[in-house]
Amino acid sequence: MNRSQSRWATKISIAGQVVALAVIAIGCRQRPSAVTQSEALLKVGIGTDVDNWYLDRFPDGDARFVWSQVYETLVRWDPDLNIQPGLATSWEHSDQGRVWTFHLRENVQFHDGSPLTAEAVVERANADNIPGSVCVAG
Repeated sequence: MNRSQSRWATKISIAGQVVALAVIAIGCRQRPSAVTQSEALLKVGIGTDVDNWYLDRFPDGDARFVWSQVYETLVRWDPDLNIQPGLATSWEHSDQGRVWTFHLRENVQFHDGSPLTAEAVVERANADNIPGSVCVAG
């Protein structure tokens, strides 16, 4: 590398460091103490319509993203496809996997403020009408 190239590389390095510091400074600025309703609103654009809202008919395309923002499940998959807690903090099965017991997270509320209960989970699960399945709260 000749002297001219070395100076050019130094200038580029300094410019890159200045940009990096500016980005860090912008990211570290103090947030306002009060958040207004309009600031709390998140608008998301997707490329397709949500084709259904029925829990027994899993959506396709972008609708899956919308569903993940609206519905929460007892368990969920992590990026490595391992089952992780969701609304259930833990679970176990017995009777050769035919009986499952889920322990629900405490202090969870629906959008209307009503509490998440075992009865609510059972009601939703039974509404899905899965042949051969019966859900009970206990």
